[in-house]
Amino acid sequence: MVEQLKMISPLTRSNFSNIAKSDTHGVHVTDRRGLALAQLFARPGKEESLVRRLNLPTQPGHSSAHNGSPANHLALPLAPKQWMLIAEGGGDGSFSRNIREYIGEFGYVSEQSHARVILRVGGTHARELLSKGCRLDLHPRAMGTGACASTTIAHVGVLLHQVDESPTYDLLVYSGFARYFWEWLEESAAEFGLANEVEVV
Repeated sequence: MVEQLKMISPLTRSNFSNIAKSDTHGVHVTDRRGLALAQLFARPGKEESLVRRLNLPTQPGHSSAHNGSPANHLALPLAPKQWMLIAEGGGDGSFSRNIREYIGEFGYVSEQSHARVILRVGGTHARELLSKGCRLDLHPRAMGTGACASTTIAHVGVLLHQVDESPTYDLLVYSGFARYFWEWLEESAAEFGLANEVEVV
């Protein structure tokens, strides 16, 4: 019998120390663990059917939420006919399997739960911090709640999603670059005051 491997965050041995948030911290970074991620691809000629089945976003650069079968999840567009799905729970691969069964012939799925780390960055100086290394225009006139884009921050490929107008951002980073990226965040946020914590969903 094959024993299931336990998911371990690449930031487990980093300096995440659950520093309590306060008004003295201009930036809050949360390592969001336990989320399920699945990359979804539409098969040729099946995009419209797949979009309807999962309520996928059709406008580039904007996310959408799906509540219902086979699971509640958020969809972020990656490229034409490609999306990243994020759900709470199912990081053991069950979310990807359920999506695969649900969409049938309309598309195919690549399990990504172990391949990416999600860091949530918020606080009064969140936008200022990310602007130090991000090539996107993060000003409210250009980005708002639900906006998402693949970009480069501090020479690392990142899928950025604006969660709210505070602003708060979720940053999806490949696991192999997570330690380096966290160190950049920690150093770049020093002038603002940094609080960090781990959230297990």
